[in-house]
Amino acid sequence: MKIKTFLIVLIGNLIILAVAGGLVYSQLSAVKGINSEGLVDKLYQEDANIMGWAMQAANPDALEGMRLPASWAELMLVDNGTLQILGSTNQAHRQQFMYKVPELLDQGQGIMAALQNNKAATIGTKDYMVAIRPLEGNRSLIGFKPKAWEAQLITDQKSEQTAKVGKVTRTIAVFLGIGAILALIIALLVSLTTGRSMGSLVKALEDLSLGHLDVNPPEVGKDREMNAFVVSFRRIKASLSMALERLGE
Repeated sequence: MKIKTFLIVLIGNLIILAVAGGLVYSQLSAVKGINSEGLVDKLYQEDANIMGWAMQAANPDALEGMRLPASWAELMLVDNGTLQILGSTNQAHRQQFMYKVPELLDQGQGIMAALQNNKAATIGTKDYMVAIRPLEGNRSLIGFKPKAWEAQLITDQKSEQTAKVGKVTRTIAVFLGIGAILALIIALLVSLTTGRSMGSLVKALEDLSLGHLDVNPPEVGKDREMNAFVVSFRRIKASLSMALERLGE
């Protein structure tokens, strides 16, 4: 009886712990498995739109002293005819020609078309976003930004998220281990308590069967089944007492 009770309580508690741990772990795995590529593209596009909007208010003749956000690469003032860079936030490119800037070569044809038509345009490349704003005097303001900045931002966030998920996972594993130990202790206590009460009831029943009518059942607390057993024991004791009295008469 003790072993059976012990196993039932222990297995029940372990199943509850396993189900709870499995549900939490599945949610943490779902968080780790979130695809961040779409978020990178969204941030990249939004930042490019902000850059294009900011270029409308930028002073093209004061680019040298302008400080750009970390996500932007460069703003440059270009002569549409000669393609010479008249001014730039990057001093190394000043007075050079556009075709010597590697980041602009991938979409050189689209950029040239926008410059010739003297129209605003936003051109997306694999690794850069190029925004063009036409100016007076056959000049254009060109800004470009790398996609790598957003990708690195999301990578850093995901690394931090992964580290936090790993920490939570280890914490949950510790709590599950503690829970398993507690389940073992609870199962042991329940089995001992139930076994002790049942053993006392069995001993009282044996004494009653040997004719010891003065024996009383032990206290079993609030256990419904045990109390029902005690009531039956007292009923049997009363019936035996009455029967012996009648036999004596």
